[in-house]
Amino acid sequence: MQTILRNLILTALFSMACVFAQEEVISQIADGQGWASVLVVNNTTSIATVASLTFFKDTAGGATTTWIPTFLESLSPSALNLAAGSSVFLHTPGTAAALSQGWAQLIASPGVVAYVIYTYTAPGSPKQDATAPALSTASRFLVPFDNTTGLVTTMAFVNPNPVPLTISANFKTSAGAVTTGSLPNIPANGHMAFVMPTQFAGTAGQEGLAEFYSNSGSFSMIALRAHSQGGLSFTSVPVFSETGPPIISTSGGGGGGGGGGGGGVPAGDITFAGFSIGKTSGTVVTSEIVGGVIAAYTPTAWNSPYNGTKIDKCIVYDVSYSGSNYPAAPSLSLDAGKMTLTGPGLAGGSVTVPEINSGAIGPIYSAQLPSGSLVGGGKYTLAAAGGTQVEAFNASATLPNNFSTNASTINTINRANSLPISWTGTGFENVIISAQGTALSASGTHQVVITCVVPASLGTYTVPEAALSKLPAISGILTGIGSLAVTTLPAITGTISSQSSTSTSLTPNLVGGGKVKYGGFAPFFTVVQSVTIQ
Repeated sequence: MQTILRNLILTALFSMACVFAQEEVISQIADGQGWASVLVVNNTTSIATVASLTFFKDTAGGATTTWIPTFLESLSPSALNLAAGSSVFLHTPGTAAALSQGWAQLIASPGVVAYVIYTYTAPGSPKQDATAPALSTASRFLVPFDNTTGLVTTMAFVNPNPVPLTISANFKTSAGAVTTGSLPNIPANGHMAFVMPTQFAGTAGQEGLAEFYSNSGSFSMIALRAHSQGGLSFTSVPVFSETGPPIISTSGGGGGGGGGGGGGVPAGDITFAGFSIGKTSGTVVTSEIVGGVIAAYTPTAWNSPYNGTKIDKCIVYDVSYSGSNYPAAPSLSLDAGKMTLTGPGLAGGSVTVPEINSGAIGPIYSAQLPSGSLVGGGKYTLAAAGGTQVEAFNASATLPNNFSTNASTINTINRANSLPISWTGTGFENVIISAQGTALSASGTHQVVITCVVPASLGTYTVPEAALSKLPAISGILTGIGSLAVTTLPAITGTISSQSSTSTSLTPNLVGGGKVKYGGFAPFFTVVQSVTIQ
């Protein structure tokens, strides 16, 4: 579906570490009747982070309900602490007489990857294993199938959207015969698992390529190939996420090729180019980073954080949602081509800022820099070569000279008291104070973000008790995520929310006409603390 703002700490207004988390789907979880599943969540970065797993269990007709599976480990899947360069394993028992199955949604920072291991145990036979990765959703998938003698392909589909989804199918056998079909409507947050020839009778005894696509939303899937005779044995089949129109056609010509991903901004959407460069320190993360995104939002999604309750210099954004239905999520992000950062302290004088995620909504740009790369007071230039949706642009930002704050000593927020924050430093005009509480449960997520913007010259600001009282109670990782961030910011030319700004200092041209409406390239130093909220 979408990559969304969730479970990441607000470290800087435009920092990619703060704007987006990646969302992926594990399309099949099974436990019981000989089946067991092992979920493996891996942090491939040098920065500690938090990941969240939400589960949905099959009921009837493709519908699901929220689910808290039993795991052998004493961990909270909704708030998994992942040390830098580490893996977490979650084993289902596999001992139940009845089969429970469904799917899982992973929300985590870029660089967190996951997969599932399926194990089937039958009396008198060796255990059989297969794996399947967590995948970003897409509007089109290609998957090879083999239902010839003694073999059968099985599949599972997930609709992570808040509305029902129709998925169409094209099949091309190795002999060149083409047929079409469709799946029954999959309900919101729905799940379907089936044996391919049972659902699509025309594929029985055939092998070839299957294409599944939807014109109304994105979805995820997995596939397994099994021996249908004798003892059960199986292996995973790769599925390939694609963009663009279908390529298997009954007219014989094929469509217009997969990949690409172009397309304009939907009419009425609000575009925002948010990029940043800076240093983060604290209990949550310690890093040097450059990155950003050019995103398009529906007016409702864009305005949602700005419509929070205003208390003194703060905006309180209070939102509850389930699954991936974050109300302030963008509808897509735009391709601006290769990006390069130049400036002092960088190895060779420049670094490439790669796309770290090219999932269903489009590219996100981010580069973690070696410690000590960024120079206080240094001027850095970000240049984009231009891509399929955004023309070439460049922007410059000068880092603060230095920064420190008492936030580095705060570990608890008491909602019944105000919170004094102080700072020192030079080379910045404003300070953002952000207190965030994200309460996680099987029924959904309750998130409150308090964003206070104050002039740096004040040197101190007390976050009002009236604002802090809106935060949910967070006693530890089993109940949710609490954080406090204090971030430098240059001169402000617009209004700031917890997610974006109406600054117009970076508004590149769009391919085909028009300009990005808002944006900026923000230098920052920030201190982020993990806190309990009482």
